[in-house]
Order: sequence, then structure tokens, then C-alpha cells
Amino acid sequence: ATFQELLGSHIVFLEIADKTVKNLRDYSRAKMADILKWEASIGFIVVLLVILLTKKILTANRQVHAEIAERIKVEADLRESEERFDFAVKGSNDGLWDWNIVTNHVYYSPRYKDLLGYRDEEMDNVLSSFESRLHPDDHPQVMAAIEAHLTSKVPYDIDYRLRTKSNEYRWFHARGE
Repeated sequence: ATFQELLGSHIVFLEIADKTVKNLRDYSRAKMADILKWEASIGFIVVLLVILLTKKILTANRQVHAEIAERIKVEADLRESEERFDFAVKGSNDGLWDWNIVTNHVYYSPRYKDLLGYRDEEMDNVLSSFESRLHPDDHPQVMAAIEAHLTSKVPYDIDYRLRTKSNEYRWFHARGE
């Protein structure tokens, strides 16, 4: 091949290469425009999602704050009620008790235990502490009165004897609603 022929073939090759590069540039620009449109769409969607999630988070945050404020109020009301109850119990000469049937836990006031001759820690807070101290002659009527109260809402109002720490029996009058 002559120099001219070789030169000509390179020129043709360069022209083809130049057209290919131009076509690639045009193709790349078109694709880049498509990619930019796609990225813009994705960016818009991301921004929209961030806005929506922020609104949801703010709404949830407001709800949590409202629930916390309500709980604080309820706890304050409960403390106030407990303080009034404690004040009433301490100011009363009566012995008070309250039985949670589900847990079998019984609250016996310090005065209740004192009336039987016990310190607070000397008497367990369960129903058997009461039942085991009942006079044998009073036991059936007292348990029947408790049962009637629980099943038929009959007012609990009964007299009975309880054994004290010194093993003497003492009369008590009990009422409950």
C-alpha cells in the first residue's frame, strides 16, 4: 500500500471515529438528560417522602406529648387521692382493710393491725391473716357474709370476734360496700 492509500484509509477511519465520537456524545447527552430527569424525579419523590414522614413524625410526637401530659395529670391526681386516703386512714380510729380478690393481697391499715396488738410487719397482707384469727363460732357467718357480698352485692355489715396477739378475742364491727 502506498503512503497515499494508507493516509486515505486513516482519514476515513478518523472520520468514522469522529462520527462515532459525535454519535456517542449525542447519545450520552440524551441519556444524561434522561438520567437528570430521572434523578430530578427521584429527588422530588425523596423530598416528598421526607415531608410526609416529617408530618407523620410531628403528629406522632404531638400524640406522645399529649399522652405524657395526660399520664402526668393522672399520676398527680392519683398521688393527691392517695394522700387524702392516707390522711383519712391516719385520722381514723377505725382499722381499715381492702382485699384484692384477684391477687389475694389484702391491705390492712396500721391501725387495724394495732387493734389486734400487732406491728405492721408482724401480720401478712393476705386474707388468711384475717380468716385464721376469726373466732370458730363466727367463722361460718363471716365467710357467708363475704360470699353474699361478692356474689349478690349484699352490703357487708357484720359483727365478729378476732383473736389478738395476746390470744384474747376482741369484738369488731365490719362494713363494706
